[in-house]
Amino acid sequence: MDTHRTGAGRVGRSSTGRSRRQLLTAAATGAVGVVAAQTAFGATAANAGTDGDVVLGAFNTETHNTAITNTTKDQNGLDVVATGAGVAVTGQSDANSGVAGVGTPGVFGLTVKSGSNGVWGEAGQTSTANGVYGHASNSGASGVYGLNDGTGFGVAGRAHNGTGVLGDSQAGTGMSASTVTGTALEVIAGGTGGTGMHSTDGGSGNGPAVVAKLTNPANPSPAVLAETDGTGPAIYARSGAGVALHVAGKVTFSRSGLATIRAGSKTVTVRMAGVNSSSLILATLHRAAGSIAVASAVPGSGSFTINLSRAPATNIQVAYLVLG
Repeated sequence: MDTHRTGAGRVGRSSTGRSRRQLLTAAATGAVGVVAAQTAFGATAANAGTDGDVVLGAFNTETHNTAITNTTKDQNGLDVVATGAGVAVTGQSDANSGVAGVGTPGVFGLTVKSGSNGVWGEAGQTSTANGVYGHASNSGASGVYGLNDGTGFGVAGRAHNGTGVLGDSQAGTGMSASTVTGTALEVIAGGTGGTGMHSTDGGSGNGPAVVAKLTNPANPSPAVLAETDGTGPAIYARSGAGVALHVAGKVTFSRSGLATIRAGSKTVTVRMAGVNSSSLILATLHRAAGSIAVASAVPGSGSFTINLSRAPATNIQVAYLVLG
């Protein structure tokens, strides 16, 4: 799976060997230390010039908002460029947003370097805040939305020891997956001892932990497909006090079928891969045959033999189900 995640959630490094985290931290520290720098280095705060200009190359102070309006249509209001590993713009607030953007979109981030991020958000290790937070109050959009026009991920989540992606809802759907022609949800446990998917009702709910539904009546595909290349079960059901497996509707088994015993013969051998001496063979007559009955069903290596109490006068079919 990691071969498909190139660049997702990774921290790149600059040509100077400093990580983006170090650069952002340095930029924020620089903003916090402006006043300290004025004192430590003897820099005198420069007031705006008498003509209202901002003084370049100096610390500017003001007691009112400073606003820049570009009255020329379709032109940028302010362009700031930092060369090397510097941060072009830093913003700081004691109790509000360091940087706020209003527009369509409100904030836009673009990266031109492979492996870097268009937008980067970080919360410190001692903080309980989120690195990136998105909020929406409507019914038609998302708090956070990801789109990928290529073959990569629209949204990727990764955690070294925690949960990569968390979906939570008080009364709705915690996580929803849909597709038109592809796979709505793919879950893979790539390591040893890992769990591909873990779902719970939180301990206080009364609904199912997982719901899978196909709404197209002509769709022949299963609502849930579980496969394994290992030796363990593709699906394991367990219940401490209830029913481990409840099926409402028809059930089919690939290791079941009908075997025909020819007239005058009492036995038939059915070959089936995976059968061994420990397998359980359930066999019964497919229709009534007088006093004739199934005497035994004996498993062997790669096959099993069904024996009747006596030979029938006509062909007779026996239904079987193999377990194990």
